Amino acid sequence: LVETELLPFLRNERGLRSVLIVRSVYLTGTSEAEAGEAIADLMEAAYPIVGISAKAAKYEVRIAAQGDDPVRVEADVAATVAEVRQRLAPFVVEGGTLEERVVSLLKQRQETLALHEGLSTAPVYMSLRTQPAGLEALRGATIHVLDRAVDVNAAESLARGAAHAVRDGWQATYGLAVQPAAPSDDGWTDVCIMLTTPTEDRLVTRRVDLRAEDAVGFIATAALDLLRRTMEKRQ
Repeated sequence: LVETELLPFLRNERGLRSVLIVRSVYLTGTSEAEAGEAIADLMEAAYPIVGISAKAAKYEVRIAAQGDDPVRVEADVAATVAEVRQRLAPFVVEGGTLEERVVSLLKQRQETLALHEGLSTAPVYMSLRTQPAGLEALRGATIHVLDRAVDVNAAESLARGAAHAVRDGWQATYGLAVQPAAPSDDGWTDVCIMLTTPTEDRLVTRRVDLRAEDAVGFIATAALDLLRRTMEKRQ
């Protein structure tokens, strides 16, 4: 409504011809430096304007152009979007943000998820609930913080058992468990993320500074990206 009715009305009312078009490409599994290097020449160009922002291991490349010819501006933006996607293909998240993509895949495939979170902050649950339909495919969630710290081997074993337990207990398609190990001497923590599916188990471990403000976001990104890539692989 805004694009097709309101903005054209305001432009005509005020005699404005210029249009501004902005598009975004979302990424995970890379770094801001790596992504920036791949599109450095595009970011240095004066038109279209290309920039990148980062938050908790998720990246947004924004492409913007302004001009008097809407068709030309749209074509210029589309061409740059295609170039960004081609250069960063392994890291592109289809269909919007990471959370939007996960929720969309679960809904489209009529699949369900069960969670076990070993952190009181419940990073995956809190990330999913930011989406309007984010909890619809969630069969259940357990938040269980250990009474004592464990080493990384024990954390992996606990994560595996927990992922299977919640998946079986709630009869979900996927069981996803997040289990931290004891902090190391440098203060960083190995966080084990286990995903179990009808056909396989997949484990990733991320070193996170749980004292950092964005630690919850980093863990949620790692867990949801594991789920996303697994679902896309099973298509």
